[in-house]
Amino acid sequence: MNFPASVIFPPWVGPAYLQQDEKWLILGESNYGWTPGNPDDSLNTQVSRHILGEETPVFRNIQKFLRDDNIDSQEAKREFWNTCSYYNYVTESMSAASARPTANQFHNSHQAFVDVVNVLKPDIVLVLGFELWDHLPGAKDGWMSCWSDESQPSYPVPQITRRLEVWSSGTGLGIEKTFHCFSVPHPAYRFLGDACRMRQALLRAHDVIAAIKR
Repeated sequence: MNFPASVIFPPWVGPAYLQQDEKWLILGESNYGWTPGNPDDSLNTQVSRHILGEETPVFRNIQKFLRDDNIDSQEAKREFWNTCSYYNYVTESMSAASARPTANQFHNSHQAFVDVVNVLKPDIVLVLGFELWDHLPGAKDGWMSCWSDESQPSYPVPQITRRLEVWSSGTGLGIEKTFHCFSVPHPAYRFLGDACRMRQALLRAHDVIAAIKR
């Protein structure tokens, strides 16, 4: 796949992604310590290494969010990552894992995100982390809240008191195809505990999206 020049660090796109009836884009926040143009500093390289056995905890937790299987086998890793896409939103590489993107860095990354979704045309975007979620477009930009689960006031994770929400992107701001999106705590969140506990919330959001699309 070819991406515009705005996309400094292109997404991972699984070999079977385009053949999926329901295309998932997993949206992370940022890279750190990467140099543009360095083959080692790419999501293609990092995900491929993870599949081959170079364990990456964040990638492992993402898989635990979405799959209830033997996630540690190479076959399970390959089957999962072959069917989805993954992109980090902030176009600038952070200096360290502890460094936080600035408001301007989030803002300046929006066009690259639009360019990515216009190429990938996902049906669902899973947003990793609430700070990233809060920097995505909202109602003022034409995005629309489709659902908020009042019966589930918070995620099943300590110290998080946010409701699970599902939003529709619409086709404004240069986005060519509507997608639905929702957020989860970032997989690196230190209070996350067992990521499998999040699956119930994700499945609920997925059921809501399926109902909206009918």
